[in-house]
This record gives sequence, structure tokens and C-alpha cells, in this order.
Amino acid sequence: WLGDLSIEIVTVELPGHGQRFNEDLISTAEEIAFQLIPELLPFFQEPIFLLGHSMGAILAFESVRQLLKLDKKPNHLYIIGAFAPHVRRAAISDEIDEVFLQKLENIGGMPREILQDQELMQYMLPIIRNDFKVVEQYKQEVKSFACPITVYGSEKDIVPERDLRKWQDVNPLHFTLQMFKGDHFFLHEQNRDFQLALQKSINHQIKKYDQERYA
Repeated sequence: WLGDLSIEIVTVELPGHGQRFNEDLISTAEEIAFQLIPELLPFFQEPIFLLGHSMGAILAFESVRQLLKLDKKPNHLYIIGAFAPHVRRAAISDEIDEVFLQKLENIGGMPREILQDQELMQYMLPIIRNDFKVVEQYKQEVKSFACPITVYGSEKDIVPERDLRKWQDVNPLHFTLQMFKGDHFFLHEQNRDFQLALQKSINHQIKKYDQERYA
């Protein structure tokens, strides 16, 4: 879906999730990123873009932060529906099950029939709680961030536009914000519009990379 460009999309599966269900969960973004860095380093022979939604955005940001300390700068960081690292966010991970499940339903993205499946949720709840805790506990006061940032958000997201704009504090010179209709999972609801916007941005970044490389 990126036109004539040849792009390799690499997804990340975290310990304790999916096919890695038998591994221990990790409770901090810093440690998750630390373990991810060696897997990312081989990709720096070509332009590299990091993209994450919600918790994934925090992990992408922390990964870039650690990469910059190694003098490895990704070409671009794409943030979707996430609070900036220096913004306080509401904590729900320690709520009792009934309250926690209700708040999950309010956020959306998980059908009610799944939330009401007690056997499934008995397995899923520790994983989901840990994911929320990773985000809730993460905080970084970033004064210098060399990687350009594009932030995507939506009108009815749990992360309001005013807070999405605070990502600009991380990189005032290279920051872009684009809003869509929908809620926290707008990238699924507005899938085509979001893909077109991302395609246009990555096309631009690659052309810029080629111009600088062959100048």
C-alpha cells in the first residue's frame, strides 16, 4: 500500500503476549526498549521509521530515546493516540476487576462479548493490566530529541488534541500533528484515510533521505 516503494514492515511481539505467552511480562517501557534495541540495530543500513499506537507509541518513543544515546537516529517517529512522556495520565491498572473492565469497555477496541467471557479474561487481565501499568508509570523529561515526530490523533480519543500537541515539546522544530474522525482506535475505523496520510509522509521522508544521500 506504499505505491512503488519497497517497504519492509516489521512488527514487535512482546514477552508474555501472543506466541511469547510463556515468557514473563516486562513492567517498564525502559526494559522493553532495552531488549528491543539489538533487534533494531541491523535495520539502520536503510531508512528506518518507528511507529506505535497507544502503548506501542510509548515503546517506540523510548526505543528512539535509547537509540539516540547510541548515535543511531531513525528517520522518523510516528506516534498514534498516546500521551507525551512528560504528561500526567490517569491510572486505572490497579482498579478492581469490575471497574477496570468497565473502563476498558469505555475506551473501546474490545467487544463486550470478549470482556464478558470470564475464562478468557482470567487469562487476559494480567496482560492487559501490565500493559496499562507500563504506560501509566512511564515518564521522561526530554530536553533534546533529534528525531522528527509525526503525531496522529482523533476527535473522540481518550487522548485529547491539547495533550497530543504536547509532543511538540519533545521536538519543537520537527513536529507534525494530524487529526482524524473516530475514537482511540480510529486507525481501524478510518483505515483508508490513515493509510493515505502515512503513505504520503513516508514517501516524503524517503525522497528527503535520497536527496540528502545523493547530494
